[in-house]
Amino acid sequence: MSGPLWCKADLPGPSGGSIYNARVLDAWRELGTDVEEAAVGGSWPAPDHGAERELARRLKQCRSALVDGIIASAAPDALAEAQAEGSKYRFWCTCPSRLKQD
Repeated sequence: MSGPLWCKADLPGPSGGSIYNARVLDAWRELGTDVEEAAVGGSWPAPDHGAERELARRLKQCRSALVDGIIASAAPDALAEAQAEGSKYRFWCTCPSRLKQD
């Protein structure tokens, strides 16, 4: 794969986060970024061993990745394993904020 990999949780939806993520991917593609979206199965944020193995495998197959926060926060060992083998990744976290309004 030539471009980055976007790892997202394969969860029922849509949700606010999945809609936002789709818009970011669309914007990157409009700018000419070759990005592949990969849905990682599992019961995130409480994955079983198989889901963590799938994440590690996918990360090791690419040169760079952006990992959804719900996955990254639940699979630190899989991320560390992929990083030790040369994969570079960042994680993306979309969280609601509670801003005080005047």
